[in-house]
Amino acid sequence: TVAGSLFTWRASGYLVGAVWCGDVLHRMPNAAAVFLAPLLVASLGVYSLPWCSEYPVACFIFFFQGLPMGMLDTGGNVLMLALWRGSPYQNGFEHAFHFFFGCGAAL
Repeated sequence: TVAGSLFTWRASGYLVGAVWCGDVLHRMPNAAAVFLAPLLVASLGVYSLPWCSEYPVACFIFFFQGLPMGMLDTGGNVLMLALWRGSPYQNGFEHAFHFFFGCGAAL
């Protein structure tokens, strides 16, 4: 269906964003600065979607909405690992974070 393919476009953007964010994080000295551009791009995608009336444009918007989503999730995990670096609790907090993220996704 058409709606299902839009979510495929978003998932494709998510994959590209997650992989690309790893490279960006290696190049940037401050990982928190990586969050500004993806947040702006995601908000523009949410803002522009209600006025979209053509399928190819919607695919473009969904792809570029998934791109920052992947970047934000990858960057968040990297920042969390950097925050807890050297702590004996790092493994537990990482697992708890992903557990609660999964619970929220299931709801």
